Formats: sequence, C-alpha cells, structure tokens
Amino acid sequence: MSLYGEATRGGVIVRVGERHYVLAEENVLRVVPCPPVQRVPGSPPELMGIAMDGGEVLPVLALATIEPGAPVGALLVCQSMGEPLGLTGLEVVESGFFRPAPALHTPGAVIWHGEVIDPLDLVSLLNCVQPGTWAGTSGQLP
Repeated sequence: MSLYGEATRGGVIVRVGERHYVLAEENVLRVVPCPPVQRVPGSPPELMGIAMDGGEVLPVLALATIEPGAPVGALLVCQSMGEPLGLTGLEVVESGFFRPAPALHTPGAVIWHGEVIDPLDLVSLLNCVQPGTWAGTSGQLP
C-alpha cells in the first residue's frame, strides 16, 4: 500500500520504439553504460552478443534495431527466473510506484498517465538467448 492507501506496484517504464512497457522492480537490477558487446557466431539475430558486467558474462538483447557502429548508450540489466539479461535499444522513461491495471488486463500491467502499460515479457526474451535454442545443444551439460 502507498502512503495514500492505494495498492501500488514498483517498476520501471521503458519505451521501445513507440510502445511503452513496464518491468517489475524485482526484475530490474541496474542501468549502466553499455560495455563492449561481443557477437557470438551462430547466435540468433535477437542476441546482440555477450558483455561483461560486474565480472559475469551477460547476454545482451537489442530490443530495437541498432545500426552497426551506432552508439548503444545504456544497458538495462535485468533478471528473470534467476538468469541475468542485458537489454538495450530502449529508453528508461520513469521509475517508481504505479497502480496495478484492473484484473481484466495482462497480469503485471500498470496504469501510467491514464494508459494501461503491459509488462515486458522477460521470460520469452530470455528463452530466445538460451544456448539450447540455437547452439545445437539441449541446454544441459552431459
């Protein structure tokens, strides 16, 4: 509950192209300048590459088309199901507490400036960068 007696949900509103999405506060770790990203041969086009973040390897997804050689800017470091994920090609618009959307909307949606903002589906994004989906493996060690 907020100070005003309304239920609220913490999160970050981002813009990808013309659409806005919300990321729940428990999924957002930090925003950092984008470190150098190394392309992985044979990886899906959604995977921009991998980068080092705090001594750990982080898969990086570009949510919007970034021209080769163009500055990438910020990296939004997230986690879903305990797995880290870096997102770029987006703009962080606002962070704070938002009213949950009515139950008839997508679970996790919030109300922002009178609009219903759907959550960014981190599970689907994470699934497209799992090695088992593109590296010719089952994703399990022998």
